[in-house]
Amino acid sequence: DLAALRRLTKVKPLACQHTLIWRASRLPKLSDTDVRQIKAGEFMQRENVKATFDNMAASYDAQWANLGAINDSLHLLMGGVFSILPTDAKILCVGAGTGAEIIYLAQRLPKWHFTAVEPSTVMVDECRRRLRALDLEKRCSFHSGYLETLPSSNLFDAATSL
Repeated sequence: DLAALRRLTKVKPLACQHTLIWRASRLPKLSDTDVRQIKAGEFMQRENVKATFDNMAASYDAQWANLGAINDSLHLLMGGVFSILPTDAKILCVGAGTGAEIIYLAQRLPKWHFTAVEPSTVMVDECRRRLRALDLEKRCSFHSGYLETLPSSNLFDAATSL
């Protein structure tokens, strides 16, 4: 939600629009539940988001592995855009998933601190596990829920949503 991002960050949002077209065989396979929800016009509605990502958390990275080059490019672009931030920047990661963008940034910028926002509790747990394995967990706080439920007591230097 753009209004919530403006409320929580110190900088103006950078707009970037892109369209990617992939052969269907290269995309992750949808579950029968996902297909039913798409046909019913319910896929990715708020009440279904948590359940969808809870169910795919353990295999999420493997499902999207064939799009690694795109993720690498997005991370590289994000690193360039964020290069003007302070050395002790506070970064808000909306839809943090398994923590890939946090890991990318945290390994390159050792004084940055992150807040991971993710509606799926299972994804938050997976993100926390991955960060802990790399000794990065102490630089991140975790919020299981949506952006508008994040307390607005802290301002962030930048935000991501990949």
